[in-house]
Amino acid sequence: MIDKNASIVSPRWLFKVKNEANNKIRRKSRLVARGFADSNFYDIDETYAPVAGLVDIRFLIATANKFDLNIYHLDVKTAFLNGKLEKKVYIKVPEGLGEWLGKDKNFDQDYILELLKSIYGLKVSPKRWFVRFDKAMKKLRFSSYPFQPCYI
Repeated sequence: MIDKNASIVSPRWLFKVKNEANNKIRRKSRLVARGFADSNFYDIDETYAPVAGLVDIRFLIATANKFDLNIYHLDVKTAFLNGKLEKKVYIKVPEGLGEWLGKDKNFDQDYILELLKSIYGLKVSPKRWFVRFDKAMKKLRFSSYPFQPCYI
């Protein structure tokens, strides 16, 4: 049964063609939510973007330079796909899924799907990813810097 307060978002396919070093063409696709149509039922009042301040980055680089330390950068390419949703969010059936599954033509209009994890395009995805990342780092005994705006 669908919750009356649940958000139903329409999805969209993004396609990309990549040229690899060995002259191969690689085709990639990603299903994203049309976030502009996403109603905000997540208890966040603004767009969430956890980023470090410029002063803190300068301090980190200056300290590493002074003590001849190495700095490593980590990029999680599928970060938003690892955020667990707290509230129910539904998406309409993506275009072409019914045909791929061998269903009738009305399959796309008759059904909706419940998301268990966040996807790109949802307004809540950055927050859900950061909450999960923060828990993992605290489990490894790291602590948050309390003066950063992205502090939970």
